[in-house]
Amino acid sequence: MVSLNYLARWSMTLFGFVSIAYGIFKNNFKSDNSQGLICPVCEKSFSPGIFRMPKNKLCPNCKIELEPIEGFYDRHPELREATNEKSNKNKTT
Repeated sequence: MVSLNYLARWSMTLFGFVSIAYGIFKNNFKSDNSQGLICPVCEKSFSPGIFRMPKNKLCPNCKIELEPIEGFYDRHPELREATNEKSNKNKTT
């Protein structure tokens, strides 16, 4: 009969090898939108994950196609200025 300690030791070893392999090769498992998406209208961001990112890549509120977060304010400088104006108003009041 196999003792529980022997079985537990091998299962922990296997888990360790799988964890190390995942850490080494995790770049192959990333999706195209791993940095997240943002709505250009309401500026709500969506982080990557099964339950957080809409599957159809549309904002649930605005029904507009989401854009990648990386470089968003470079593509939309008018939104950056609007965000800065809002933060300045909040600081003065």
